[in-house]
Amino acid sequence: MSSLSVTSSSASSLSMRPTFQMVVPVSKHHLSISMDDHGGETRIYGRFAPRQQVWTLVWVLYLAFVFSALFALLFALSSMHAKDNEWRWIWMLCPASVLGIVLLYVVSYVGQSWSRDQIDSLKSQWNELIDSVSKP
Repeated sequence: MSSLSVTSSSASSLSMRPTFQMVVPVSKHHLSISMDDHGGETRIYGRFAPRQQVWTLVWVLYLAFVFSALFALLFALSSMHAKDNEWRWIWMLCPASVLGIVLLYVVSYVGQSWSRDQIDSLKSQWNELIDSVSKP
């Protein structure tokens, strides 16, 4: 098991809870943790994030497909309104963008199953950290 680096930051203006981030240096896994005091109990909220760069790219591609579909739709409608038939091919970009969104969804679904090992690794390391802290 690799060594853990835990960094903390004070409460930001957006969140009043202290936030911690656990980074596993070898594999670049991330676990963002925030804690909240609730009636004498400490509640811990966390978010596992394997391969952040890949999932950021997925969202950028989703946005690109949505914007290209909207652009094509608006351009085609304005071309049709102006009775300009040179741009009839732009209608093809709308279904192509929708197809791209569907394919990207399928690829990301498969990618999530490939990241399952990283999620399990993060979860076991988090459990080890909690067990080591909670032992007297």
